[in-house]
Amino acid sequence: MNDRRRLKLTTAYLFAFMASFALSSTMFSTVLPKMIEDFHLSLSMAGLLPMCTSVGNLIAMALTGLVGDRTRKSVFVGLISAAMGVMLLAVSPASSFAMLLAALLLLGVCTSSLNLMLTAYVSDIYGERRSRYINLLHVCFGIGSLVGPLYPTALGAAGLSWRFAYMMLAVVVLILSAAYFLTLRRLGAPASFAGANVSAAPKEAGGAMGLLRSPSVWMLGIVSFLYMGGHQNAFSTWFQTHLQQANAALYPESLTSACMTIYWIGMVISRLIGSALPQKFSSRSIILTASLVGVCALSGGLAIDAPAGWVVSVSLLGIATGVIYPLTFAISCAWFPSNSALVSSIVGVFSSLGSILFGYLMGFMEELYPSVALWLPVAALLSVFVIVLLFMKSPQTPDMPKTPERTEQP
Repeated sequence: MNDRRRLKLTTAYLFAFMASFALSSTMFSTVLPKMIEDFHLSLSMAGLLPMCTSVGNLIAMALTGLVGDRTRKSVFVGLISAAMGVMLLAVSPASSFAMLLAALLLLGVCTSSLNLMLTAYVSDIYGERRSRYINLLHVCFGIGSLVGPLYPTALGAAGLSWRFAYMMLAVVVLILSAAYFLTLRRLGAPASFAGANVSAAPKEAGGAMGLLRSPSVWMLGIVSFLYMGGHQNAFSTWFQTHLQQANAALYPESLTSACMTIYWIGMVISRLIGSALPQKFSSRSIILTASLVGVCALSGGLAIDAPAGWVVSVSLLGIATGVIYPLTFAISCAWFPSNSALVSSIVGVFSSLGSILFGYLMGFMEELYPSVALWLPVAALLSVFVIVLLFMKSPQTPDMPKTPERTEQP
């Protein structure tokens, strides 16, 4: 099999892993009210659940940063995917709150490691085309996220619990991981751009400390902290619970899960558009426009506070903001191609810290100040706009440097 066909087949597996990861992450917002009911949790205690997953994410950043660029990414991706399947299986039988927290923490380690390694590996095997394919990778995240809110709802309508949803997904992920390893053993991994023509990179990377000395890394990290932690994770985790707690009759589970599906449809559209935008517009202008439109969309939904208003609001929010997160990774991998896993991990650490902080803060606010809780994701997104406007002065393009030669992987 020639390298082009091997590349396409490997890419299909990577995209399937990303969709599976997305489904496991986004179904959480739908099952959270059921977990609260089953374990008799207060809303502030329930805030520990996404917080625990985010702590697992943070551990994953350290793991991936230490070993991600020193291992064969083709093998590491498969191992992490299989581990994710095992931890999904472990969530299902959790009989106590402590056991659930432990399972979600370990699941967070696996899912975050997989997310980072998928991004880094796609960057390695596509070189200067990384921006397009990282966006397409995150389109697959969006596709998996479309199913996420509806999947446990459909099983619930059939009389099956949220525990069965985790068990069934675990089986699918484990089968997919086994198929990937069989294919890898038979056909081998595609060639990689990692390390090819690294001297062309516009910035020097001296390991973790060298990266942390770069103002650009801090800029991308702060944007990820606010966008992924303060906006996307906070909103997608708590949106359904917020509306159902506020008015269960007006906002039943079927409506809120449909809203989340619409939101993720918007994210898919945004990332499809984003796969073409970086060649035509600077990343600065894309992030500024996306964050400002997103602020207006979510603020409008909160102001109207009606089912039809929320449908319009979440669709515009997804379409506007979906491009932001993959764009930060595309930029970072392009600036530091020889350290794609490490720089992805560093940017991801900021995202996890944001998720830990805002995840618990959202639970606290939902319990004590429910009327203003969803304004927190608005404030975080507005902060992204202000910071990029004030401090990201020069246009950046994510497709630098070019890496014209592949290096073969064993």
